[in-house]
Amino acid sequence: MSDPRRWPPERVLAAVLLAAVAVAVLATLRFDVGPRRLTIGTGVVAAGLVTASIALPAWLLSRWQAEQP
Repeated sequence: MSDPRRWPPERVLAAVLLAAVAVAVLATLRFDVGPRRLTIGTGVVAAGLVTASIALPAWLLSRWQAEQP
């Protein structure tokens, strides 16, 4: 049987990781980000960093498991 998934999971995780990093960087450059107050930019940067911190270990573990016999 053929696999119904079109993209391998490690590719999806890599795309999510790159997108999260890009969003965090762009939000830092475009919005007002301050450590002492909550702004839209602070929320976007925080969401991007949380997403990246979850996606990076998942991506590394999926690559490691793919290499195991």
